[in-house]
Amino acid sequence: MENEPKGVELLSEMLHKIDVLTGTVVNLTGRVDNHTDRVDNLTGRGDNLNVTVDLRLGKVESEIIKLNVISAENSRALLKMGDYNDGIIRLERAVFKS
Repeated sequence: MENEPKGVELLSEMLHKIDVLTGTVVNLTGRVDNHTDRVDNLTGRGDNLNVTVDLRLGKVESEIIKLNVISAENSRALLKMGDYNDGIIRLERAVFKS
């Protein structure tokens, strides 16, 4: 019975330390959740950037297609002009003059 107050005191200290450790664990869990949210946010931003890049690439591809069409039309026009010797000579003069 003589050790009973000391045992109660030790138990009290142990419970207090457990409460402190529990608080620390809860705090760390909250920080981990916060970091997880930040990573999720960054992932979302990365996904948005991927969509933006995909849209811009689509626009660039569209412009390349337009340039290919224009180039084909120009080539066809040059071939048509090639049917006329006079047209080729005029074209050569215009090109080499500038």
